[in-house]
This record gives sequence, structure tokens and C-alpha cells, in this order.
Amino acid sequence: MNYDMIFECDYGDRTPIKEQLKKLLDKFNASTMPMCSIFINNNPYSLEFYIVLNFKTDLPNLREDIINQFKNLGCKLRTDLNLTDFFEAMGQRQFNFCSLIDSKNCDFIFDNYFYFSEKKYLKSKLYNNQEMKPKNLIFISYSTADEEEVDQLVSELNRRSISIWYAKNNIDYGESIISKIEKAIDECVGVLFYITQNYLKSNWCELERETFSSRYASERNILMITIKDWNIEWNKLPSFLRNLKYIDRKEFKSMQDVAVELVPTIKKHLNNVKSYR
Repeated sequence: MNYDMIFECDYGDRTPIKEQLKKLLDKFNASTMPMCSIFINNNPYSLEFYIVLNFKTDLPNLREDIINQFKNLGCKLRTDLNLTDFFEAMGQRQFNFCSLIDSKNCDFIFDNYFYFSEKKYLKSKLYNNQEMKPKNLIFISYSTADEEEVDQLVSELNRRSISIWYAKNNIDYGESIISKIEKAIDECVGVLFYITQNYLKSNWCELERETFSSRYASERNILMITIKDWNIEWNKLPSFLRNLKYIDRKEFKSMQDVAVELVPTIKKHLNNVKSYR
């Protein structure tokens, strides 16, 4: 029987994969395993690495064993790709193609055909491989009709080292608005309610407000601050916000002034969050 297998592998963690390939090369000769090849994309914006194996044997359970061996190394079986796809990609200079002959040849190929170091080497040189991820975010709940003023507030807070989850910037085209906002509400450690006439008319803003209210009722470790526009009376605020001290735009004319007033309270809360964690 013929077995063709293509595995997508981790370019940055390839030594364990090399050792597994060497074991296969020592175990099977060319008549049993006529193809043991790798495709390497050394483009620093892609860094792809694939293995292509072909077996001609009636050994029982061989395919399942090979698949499990490479899956245990973090490789992914790609049944959606075939050799034609790779050779077409080579024509566009996407991949280098190398056939592995034996263990010695395998060492040579891995030492010379990959242009960029593995993650473990970079780690040994004290490089951090972790993706930059935001943390301790403050959510801003607002009406899109007030974006011009909200832009100013977010900018002023950013300048003062406050990280804001801002729907305008944090939701990409094509992404689910509901899913992204629900996730942000769950993860943010505080919220600013920018209450205007537009805000009070928005069903979407009401949903955000109620969700934060429910979270506040159960956790209490979330900071909630209201910024009340100059023409909103106190009794027009949502009931659960009336008992919380708020910022009144009658007293703070510019967004810079609002940000200056907010920062000490937000930073105090963020320090408490860090201590708690």
C-alpha cells in the first residue's frame, strides 16, 4: 500500500522533528520510504516548514503510528494539501525543497537550509518569544455619535499610560462585534461610561451598561466611572450609576482636564489589580 503524508511543522522548534526524521531514515530504506522531503519557507514574514513522507509497505498500523509520532511533536497533518500545491508554490519562490537521504544528510540539511534560529536559541540569548498582549485594559462605553470627543479622551488617557479597549480601534472589519465586546467586558478591569443624550438613546450602550452592572454585582473588583455630559441631569443617569461618584463635564471643560482627573483613580485601581493577581 502507498501512504502519502504531509505535515505542517513549527519552524522555530524543529530539532525534535529532525531527530524523529533521522529515526525514520535509519529504520526504513528507500524502497519502503521512497520520499522523505521537507519544504522550507525562509521568508521572515512566513517561516513555514513542511514534511512530505511517502511509504510503500504493508506494515500494519504504520500510517497511524507515523501520524501519532508527528502529532506528539506538535505537527499538524495537512490532508488539504498535496505535492502539486508545493511545486506550484516553488515556482513562485515560496519554498526551498530538500530530499533527506540518511541521518547525516538530515543533519546537514537542517544545519544549513534554515536561515533563522530556533526559539530555544533565541531564548538562551534572553530574547522573549511571547506575543505582545494587552493587559489591565479599561473599557470605554460610548455612543458612536460621540466618537469625536471619545477619540480625544482615549488619546489623552493613552498619553498618560492608560490602556483603553476602544471598539473603534479594537474591532476589525469582518469580526463579530458582539463576540469581541462580550470578551472585552469579561476581561477589562474597569469601564468608563461616557453618558450623553446619544448614549441614553442607544440600546447597544444599554446592553453594555447592564452587562457591566451584572459583573459588578458579582465581583465588585471592577472600576466603574461615569463621565456625565454637561446637559445630563443627575436623575437621568441609569439608577445603579447614581450612587457612584462621577465626573461632570460642567466642571471639566476639556478632555485633557477629564483625563488628568481620571488618571490617579485608574492607576490606583490598576495597582490594586496587580497586587490581587
